[in-house]
Amino acid sequence: MKKRIFIILVLAGVLVIEFFVPKQKYVSQDLLKDINIPMNIDNVWLGKDISSTIKLQDETYNFVSNTIANYYTNRYNGNKVMFLVLDAGNFHNPKVCFGASGYQPTDLPKEIFNIDGRKVDANVLLFKKEKENLLLIYWLCIDKRLSSWSQQKVKDFFYSIIGKKKTGLMVRLEIPIAIGNEKYAITIAEQFISELSLTLSDTEKDYLFGKRKG
Repeated sequence: MKKRIFIILVLAGVLVIEFFVPKQKYVSQDLLKDINIPMNIDNVWLGKDISSTIKLQDETYNFVSNTIANYYTNRYNGNKVMFLVLDAGNFHNPKVCFGASGYQPTDLPKEIFNIDGRKVDANVLLFKKEKENLLLIYWLCIDKRLSSWSQQKVKDFFYSIIGKKKTGLMVRLEIPIAIGNEKYAITIAEQFISELSLTLSDTEKDYLFGKRKG
């Protein structure tokens, strides 16, 4: 009974913070300066920095402190991947942002990526907009630990009480596809993540994919 009351109080606190406390501009520990994402990955994926297209000064992005946004093209087959890392607090579900832009979301089964001893349980969404279709894969990593949406909300609540700062990242891959090619898009994502991970240090991988367990 006491445990149930405690959980109810925590959830009530989360709701109060989420809906009634004015949102201030999120200030991070400037984590992304220590993460180097190369523009040329194994001379296969050739990237372009598009972070300037994300207007962080806009109030819409108050929850974001900084971002990495690179658009990659596979030089051999033309496959494309947008790789995005958001250094943020109080993350928003991508359905909100894309829904506001006219996309219709569909939840797909989660995918597990094995990255150098790290198991990443990734969320997968299909977005449709007229003839434009996009597969979006994402996960949250807070203080080098993969987190679900509910875990993120609880951490936000407790950290706000004790005044502790966290290092929270959302990692996203966006892949333009034709309807019916969802499995192929997952294969593209697996290839990209695998080749990207080979260029990263253990610390960088901990921040992006979580620490190894065991």
